[in-house]
Amino acid sequence: MSDEFSMAEIEQAGAFSQMILETIPGLFFVIDSHGHTLQCNKAFETLFLVSDAGLRFDSVRTAVDSTRYDFIKAHVQRAFDDGSATTEVSIPREGERRFFRVTSTRTELNHRTCVMGVGVDITDSKAIEALQAGQNRVLVSLATGESLEKVLTTLILAAEEQVEGMLGSIMLLDEEGLHLTACAAPSLPRDYVAAIAGLSIGPDVGSCGAAAFLRRPIFVESIESHPNWIKALELTRHHGLYACWSHPIFSTDNQVLGTFAMYYRKARKPNAVLLRIIESGAHLAGLAIERNRVESELKAAKETADTANRDLEQRVKERTAQLSEAHRQLLDAARQAGMAEVATGVLHNVGNVLNSVNVSSSLVAETLRKLKVASLAKIAALLGEHEQNLAAFMTTDSRGMKLPSFLAQLAAHLAAEQETVLKEVEHLQKNIEHIREIVNMQQVYGSSNGFIEQLDLRELLETALQMNTPSLNRHDVVIVREFQDIPLVPADKHKVLQILVNLITNALQAMKNSPEKILTLGIQLTTEASVRVFVRDTGYGVASENITRIFAHGFTTKTDGHGFGLHVSALSAKEMKGSLSVHSDGAGHGAIFTLELPLAASHLRAA
Repeated sequence: MSDEFSMAEIEQAGAFSQMILETIPGLFFVIDSHGHTLQCNKAFETLFLVSDAGLRFDSVRTAVDSTRYDFIKAHVQRAFDDGSATTEVSIPREGERRFFRVTSTRTELNHRTCVMGVGVDITDSKAIEALQAGQNRVLVSLATGESLEKVLTTLILAAEEQVEGMLGSIMLLDEEGLHLTACAAPSLPRDYVAAIAGLSIGPDVGSCGAAAFLRRPIFVESIESHPNWIKALELTRHHGLYACWSHPIFSTDNQVLGTFAMYYRKARKPNAVLLRIIESGAHLAGLAIERNRVESELKAAKETADTANRDLEQRVKERTAQLSEAHRQLLDAARQAGMAEVATGVLHNVGNVLNSVNVSSSLVAETLRKLKVASLAKIAALLGEHEQNLAAFMTTDSRGMKLPSFLAQLAAHLAAEQETVLKEVEHLQKNIEHIREIVNMQQVYGSSNGFIEQLDLRELLETALQMNTPSLNRHDVVIVREFQDIPLVPADKHKVLQILVNLITNALQAMKNSPEKILTLGIQLTTEASVRVFVRDTGYGVASENITRIFAHGFTTKTDGHGFGLHVSALSAKEMKGSLSVHSDGAGHGAIFTLELPLAASHLRAA
C-alpha cells in the first residue's frame, strides 16, 4: 500500500479538521507573521468579516470597526513579540456588547512562524461581576442612609451599566394598591415618565401594570405585537421604546411594593444573565423600599413622642409659673434683708426637687383620670336592675355570668393602678419632706449648728439619683457605680444630700448635648481619715480658665444660670470641715466633682 494520501483523503481530513474547529466554543484563528489568516472558524469569520481563509486581516480594516481591527492587530503582534498573549476586548455584536478573552501562542506550522489563538466569550461572567459591583454600590447607598430616590437611581444605573441599550425604571405602588408611579427612571424620557404617572394596574396594562396585578414577571419581547400595549403604541413609538420586561418588587411578607422594569429600543428576548439582573434588581429595590418605610414610621413615632414631650414640658412650665413668681419675691425679700445668697440657695435647691415633684404629680393625675371607675358604676347599675332576682341573673343571664370574671379583672387593674399611684405618692412625700428639710436647714444657716448623724453615703447617693430619675430617664443617661466599702460617715445628712443633688443636676445639664451620656458615681476612702464622693460626667467639661472661679459667688457658664448652686454647695462642704473640688481636662472632656468629708466626728460642730 502506498504511503501517499490521495487528494480526496486530504480534502476529507481538512473537512474533518474544520468540523472540529467549528465545535470549539468561541473563536479560533491562525495568523502568520505577514498578517495572513491561515485558518479560522466561523465565529472568527463572522466577528472580523473574514470571508477567505487566506485574506490578510489588514484588508478588512474598512469593513469592521477600528476597535476590533486595532485589538486583533495589537494582540497578534504581542504574541509574536512575547511568545504568547492574553487580552480581553469588548466588541459590539448583534445589537449588544460582547466581551471576549483571547489567548494566543507563537508556533511553527509547515515551517512558517504564526500565531494560533482561541477566544472565549466571557460576556456572562462580566455581567455577573458587574452585577455584584452594582449590588455593592446599592448596599453602600443603603448603609449611608441616602434617600430612597437616590438609592433606587443608583440601582437603575448599576443595571444599565451591565446591559447595553437598557433603560431602567422602578415604579412604586400606592397605599391603596391600585396605581403605580415612577420613583427612579434616570434614562427614560421625562415626557414618557410623566405620561405613565398614576398608572392603574391590571392584567392587560402594559408590562408593569400587569406584573404588579398578576404578581409575576411580565416579559414583553415586542411592544408592537403585544396586546397589553395596544393603547400605548403611539406613546411608545414616539419615544422609541419597543420592548419592556417588568418584575414585581415584593416585601419580606410577600406584598407587592412596585415594579422593576427594563426597556429597550428594539425587540429583545431575555437570557439567563438578564433574568438574574432583573431578579436581583427587584430584590434590592424591595430592601430599599422597606427600609425607607420603616424609617418613615420611626420618624413619625419620634415626632409623636416629641409632641408629647413638648406638651409635658409646657404643663411643667405652667405649673411652675407661680413658683417663678415666688422665686422673685423671695429673692427680693432676701436681698432686702441682706440674705440674697441664702435665698438663692433655697430656690435653687427647692427648684431641683420640684422638677421631680411636678413629673410625679402629673403621672398621679394621669393615672387617676384613667381609673375605670365608670365600669364600677355600670356594674352597680346592672346589679340594681336585677336586685329582686339577683341569683337568677348571676346564674342564667350571660351578662351576670360574666360579672365575676370581669370584677376579678377590674380588681387586678385597679390594684395595679393603686400600686403605681402609691409609689408616686411615696416619691412625692420623700421629695416634699426634702423640700421642708431644705427650708429648715436654710433657716438656721449661718446662725445654728447642723445636726450631725452617722450617714450611709451609698444610700444618700441612691436617694440623690432617685430625685433626678425623670431627667436621667429622659436623656437616656447610663449610670455607673464605683462604690468602695466604707464605714458610716458623721455629717449633716441634708447638707450632704443637697450637695449630691446639685452635682448630679449639673452633670445632667453638662451632658445634655453629648453623644455619649455616662454618669459615674464613686465612693473612696483616703489615707487621711477622710472619704471622697465623686460625680464624673462626659459633658462639655470646664475650661482651664474657669477651674478657679467655678465655685465663686455668682459665677456661671450657663445662659440661664445664676451661679449660686455650686457656691452654696462649696460653703456647705466647708462648714462640715470638708471640701468640694473640680477637675477637667478641658472643654469637651467632661468633669469630675469631688466632695471630701472627714471620718472623725470631733472635727464637726456638735448639734
